[in-house]
Amino acid sequence: MRVESLELANFRNYAALRFEPPEGACILVGRNAQGKSNVLEALALLALGKSFRAVRESDLIRLDAPAASVTARVRTRAGSATAGCVITRAGEGARKRFLRDGRSVSYGNFLGGIMAVTFVPADLALVTGPASLRRRLLNAALSQIDRGY
Repeated sequence: MRVESLELANFRNYAALRFEPPEGACILVGRNAQGKSNVLEALALLALGKSFRAVRESDLIRLDAPAASVTARVRTRAGSATAGCVITRAGEGARKRFLRDGRSVSYGNFLGGIMAVTFVPADLALVTGPASLRRRLLNAALSQIDRGY
């Protein structure tokens, strides 16, 4: 699987971004607070259906914007496909709508379109923490591979 393009609108600090990663390895370089982690978070959102950083979904929406969107075009062995997520402010929180090839799909049908595993410093608790953390990681990874799981 290869991400051909990533588009962000009102996501975190980005009013708009279109990113087309080069073939092969891609390294994001920049000063602090420039949005490198936000790009990774957007990709993880499209894989996991949720943020690995945000406490509240509304934190993903750029300040003073009513909604945010994240869309990626990916190439797989079966061909090209798009995955998207629209996050809309709703009262104190936010609502998410998942899209596959431009059509709304349920969370369960959304998972597996893009596969990724995230690992951040807080995940070191997987080694030292309770078994429930390890089970949660395995559940997240397996749900991307097998919809019935």
